[in-house]
Parts: sequence; structure tokens; C-alpha cells
Amino acid sequence: MMRVRGTLIEDTYAEAFAMRAARVVVTACDGWWARRAGESATGYGTSIIGCDAEAGVEVEVAAGETPDGRAGVALLFFARGQKGLIDAVRNRAGQCLMTCATTAVFDGLSGSGEEGSVEGSAQGYERFDVGEYLSYFGDGYQRAERAHGRACWKVPVMDGWFVVEGEVGSVAAVGGGNLLVCGED
Repeated sequence: MMRVRGTLIEDTYAEAFAMRAARVVVTACDGWWARRAGESATGYGTSIIGCDAEAGVEVEVAAGETPDGRAGVALLFFARGQKGLIDAVRNRAGQCLMTCATTAVFDGLSGSGEEGSVEGSAQGYERFDVGEYLSYFGDGYQRAERAHGRACWKVPVMDGWFVVEGEVGSVAAVGGGNLLVCGED
């Protein structure tokens, strides 16, 4: 045990791994569809053990706070390295988000100088392609264009267009750690 500024810290077992992290904002026509998409994309991500990434729904995002002004959820993805993170985000976006009705996908770490942007300020910040990778599912009918002030790809799907930001940011992170904070009030 040790004390840091009067706080007792009990040294028990906890594991933590150096990882890469991405934050993706998924929007849809309403909160119900946004939540379904987020749950689908993160449902198998509770542990890196035997899984491509740790993933979870970070927070619901109000319609006025998303890039396209629709209801959304912010998703967090953590993988052991950049390649693993790229593969996980691309696969889950293609298999779970593009196939969910009315969805759009945006980078949640950077873009358009929005509040909370870490672009250019975070150590280890990198960008990787998601939009062009998924655009091939458009069979030649996809198109690159600016949408909501961002460089995006529009891919035709059964319910209209799937909009996906061209690149997603990633940062150095820690995953798998346990921190338990207890208090009386």
C-alpha cells in the first residue's frame, strides 16, 4: 500500500496493456437505430482475449452534437497495435455499421476543429483509411465527397446512402487495466 496526496492506494493485481485506440461516432435517423448499430459493432469486444479488439459504447451523443446533426453514439475500440486496430474498425464498420439501417460513421477524435479534437495535439496520433476501404462495396456507384464539412465516402445501400468519413484517427492508449475508486460520499 502507498499514499498519494492523502489517498490510500492498495497495490493489488491489475493488468494493463499498451494499445492503440480509436473513437468512432455513429449516427442514425434516431437514437434507437444508433444504439442498435453501436451495440452490434461492439457486442463481441469485452476482452482482447480471443477477440480482434476491446470495444464498447462510450456515450450517447445528442443530435445537435454530431457531425450530421442526427442522434448518435460514440464507440471506443482498443487493439494491441495499429494494424489490429485498423482491421477491427474496418471489419466492424463494414459488417455491423454499414449494414444497419440509416447509419453514418465519423471520426470521433478529430475533424473540423470540433471541441474535444485531439488531432495534432496527442502524442502518437495517427490516421488510417476507413471510407475508401468500405467504398468498394458500392460496386462503382460510390463517390467521394465532402459531407458535413468532412472528407467522406457515400456508398449506396438498400435504405439510401451509407456515409463514412474517409479517415479515422488513433492514439496510443492503455487497455485492460483495472482502477477501482471507492469513497464514502
